[in-house]
Amino acid sequence: MLTFMRDVHRYTARQLGDERMWPLSMPCYIAPGQDIELAQYGTSNVGRLKTLYREGLKNRYGALMQTISGVHYNFSLPMAFWQAKCGVEDAESGKEAISAGYFRSIRNYYRFGWVIPYLFGASPAICSSFLQGKPTTLPFEETGNGMYYLPYATSLRLSDLGYTNKSQSNLGITFNDLHEYVAGLKRRLKRRRKSTPKSGCRKTASICRSTATFCRLKMNFMRRSARNASPVGRNPSDALLRGGIEYIEVRSLDINPFSPIGVDAQQVRFLDLFMVWCALADAPEMSSDELLCTRTNWNRVILEGRKPGLTLGIGCESAQFPLAQVGKDLFRDLRRVAQTLDSIHGGQAYQQSATSCWPALTIRN
Repeated sequence: MLTFMRDVHRYTARQLGDERMWPLSMPCYIAPGQDIELAQYGTSNVGRLKTLYREGLKNRYGALMQTISGVHYNFSLPMAFWQAKCGVEDAESGKEAISAGYFRSIRNYYRFGWVIPYLFGASPAICSSFLQGKPTTLPFEETGNGMYYLPYATSLRLSDLGYTNKSQSNLGITFNDLHEYVAGLKRRLKRRRKSTPKSGCRKTASICRSTATFCRLKMNFMRRSARNASPVGRNPSDALLRGGIEYIEVRSLDINPFSPIGVDAQQVRFLDLFMVWCALADAPEMSSDELLCTRTNWNRVILEGRKPGLTLGIGCESAQFPLAQVGKDLFRDLRRVAQTLDSIHGGQAYQQSATSCWPALTIRN
């Protein structure tokens, strides 16, 4: 995968001429009124839909959001894993058990995924031009060259300044069961978000609906989405229900400015390690209220994750625990998973990944 990404980056760099690829998740200076073009994917139906999707994002969030970037990491487990863990025979007969396993991963991701921006967050500062004069309640400090920053922040991309939307955090959709999840999606799809602008839809009625409907085809929920390949002509929600979950997509990784391709092998191994742990660890069912409570921990890490002595809550309880202690317990389990993965693949790459990430939890706390 990394070899492929290096090849793609080399090819792209040769085609850019005098342009350069920006190595950070948050953009550099953008002049007021500067035209920000939508990505074009050709004239095929699939290509037009991709551009249309970005037009919808532009209508909802504004054109500046098109300049934010991050690493989207698709994760799936082989059939051998599900056969060993759940006793399934194949994907068709085992789709319920496999989907339940992925939902287990999702719940653990929401509870403990803050560790990803904690370890790898790389957007603690933004150019003042990104705010375009809009007020913010964040207590920014300013450098002499027009940069705004939070002293202990890890990933402003994941804050309310980015694609994370407060109203989307309160959808009332849970991740306990496939049927419950799809039913929640369909309920929300029937409601039009009152604040969604109706202007800007000057094409067909179907396009108008797709850009103004509250939940779009892509269904971006916080930083992670469940996906299933949808056959042409089939409603995505129905396709998900019939086929089950095939993989999940992690969206909480910032562009790594120290890697020429935006991500490195250590990060990839850690994501693999963490997501395998998410599939194995206990994951009690999560109410929509608890899902909202997990957002509190994420926000703390996103906005002040480097602050010494930072504490996190467990569920919606008032009790607080030092981040270092929660991280210590998590890494104890991660090391066990790393040993198993290394015994399968040979070498010590996963154990080395866990070992190299561990000091970050102790140095800052």
